[in-house]
Amino acid sequence: TDVSAVIGDVLILDLVVPEIYRINGHSADSLMLKQLRYIDGFWYPSTAFMRDLPGEMHLATEPDTRFDIRKQTSFQGMRTLDYSSNTNDMDLYLEASGRAIEAKGDVLMLAEDLPTRFVLELTEDFGMRVESSGSGVKKVYVRQTDVPAMPGVTIERVEVVGQNLKGATIHIHTLPGEYPIIVIDDITDGRLVATAEAYVQPGVIEPWLNPVFGDFKMEGRAVLLDAQFTGIVPTASSVGVNGIVTDLSLVGSLSGEFVETRHIMVIDPISSALASGLAMIFG
Repeated sequence: TDVSAVIGDVLILDLVVPEIYRINGHSADSLMLKQLRYIDGFWYPSTAFMRDLPGEMHLATEPDTRFDIRKQTSFQGMRTLDYSSNTNDMDLYLEASGRAIEAKGDVLMLAEDLPTRFVLELTEDFGMRVESSGSGVKKVYVRQTDVPAMPGVTIERVEVVGQNLKGATIHIHTLPGEYPIIVIDDITDGRLVATAEAYVQPGVIEPWLNPVFGDFKMEGRAVLLDAQFTGIVPTASSVGVNGIVTDLSLVGSLSGEFVETRHIMVIDPISSALASGLAMIFG
């Protein structure tokens, strides 16, 4: 048996068990790795727990070190994940304090029945790509908390729940006035639910409002418009407040999973301002 592991801001785990010692392709029922980092007088934990370990596995998660201030910065420095194995039913639990892995915010990830190949990476043009083999990841849940987005804006919580996800490519384009448009391509199947909670300080975002608002903090509401296209044909649309729900299983089943869809998401500034104002008034 050959086991090697490196943990910290980088987690690398290689496991190889000779076939003679494997049971139905598996090597062990479970494995846990835990690390505590002592920073500024406090201990910060990071934990990895795996169940139904394959006979051969290679797992690596680390921050991407490619940076270019001339390009979109939303995904620059993101944590990548590269996983490969000889089975398609391992469950993975990752939890880490941001200080433990030198990242913004705390991270929690749960994945059920990882396929033999699963990759989360930064694209050449600084988008984000998710790829998996077979029928994709059966279930996945990712949560990130206490993330400073920009001066005056703190993302209290962002959560993503997915089912039967095979792959997607995400790009964020910024129009004049820092107006974002989110484009998700290469989707063939699966369900996805995303939600977020953020707090804003108007007096910090716009200095001229500081005499009025000071350090006042309020809950921010974003109205998200989602248009779905199959090829060049619009096939669905939806509206969400601080979140979005999409189900691609019907499109995939009708097309034999050969048709890729595209989602274009924009934030409506007028409705968002109205929703934030109502949230401030009515709580």
